[in-house]
Amino acid sequence: MQLGGMLGGMQLTERASPDSRMDSARYRLHQMSISETQMDIRAVSRVLVLSAEGRVVGCGSGVCIDPEEGLLLTATHVVCSQKYDARDSSLYQILLAPQTHDLHTVPAWRYRCLVVASSEPAQVDMAILKVQGCVLTEPSAGLCPADQGLATSMFRAFGVQDLPGDLSALHGAKLGQGSRLELGQDLVMYGWSANGGDLITRADCRVGGFTVDRHTNQVSAIKATFSAQNGMSGGPVFDGTGCLVAVLSCSKGSIDFLRPVELCYGLVEEARVSKCVRGAQAER
Repeated sequence: MQLGGMLGGMQLTERASPDSRMDSARYRLHQMSISETQMDIRAVSRVLVLSAEGRVVGCGSGVCIDPEEGLLLTATHVVCSQKYDARDSSLYQILLAPQTHDLHTVPAWRYRCLVVASSEPAQVDMAILKVQGCVLTEPSAGLCPADQGLATSMFRAFGVQDLPGDLSALHGAKLGQGSRLELGQDLVMYGWSANGGDLITRADCRVGGFTVDRHTNQVSAIKATFSAQNGMSGGPVFDGTGCLVAVLSCSKGSIDFLRPVELCYGLVEEARVSKCVRGAQAER
């Protein structure tokens, strides 16, 4: 997969010698912040888990990886915890609010999803969501799920139209390779902090290390220092080219653990051959 370069459009200061100009370019390449224009922020979605009675039981973040099939990637523990398991669609519902280009407007709850593939939280901690319906009568978009005074009735009165429906609010992220990141490389993550209200939150950091699976000798986690908060789990992590390279899994102390995006490919294949996926074949 060809990745875009980071030097496009960058203005370099003229110096007296070619060597000094090259040093300046290296410095600016290292210092350059990752811009929202280098990625499609609309690929990021807010994830909300509701009980059958309409009570909010969990919240997190996710990212669209296949807009045509309506597939999104998140962390398993966002949709499955010790208190609830939204993989059982008869007991729980999952709503999505895709981000728009307007970062100052609360995104609307647009879609209902099912969990079509997942690993256990203690393992890879990744889940694939599949859009199954479009929200017609929208629940309150400006309601923070962390609010203690949340009225469950506000999430009861909404209608959902089963697909086929309008998936135009979904925009896919460009896929990169988290296992090929380097120490000190700049990263940026997006998600919805449970303590940060209803607008999307950005966090910048650098790669601090890696964890390797002893059985496969492959990178199983990336260590970083986002100081991520509740609600940002499952949120996408982008590199300097705007490519999706990982999702946030968990935090331990001051270290955040990110799962390389390529670990989800087996789950994506499982989701695509599932009968839940529109247009997929149940049998090969």
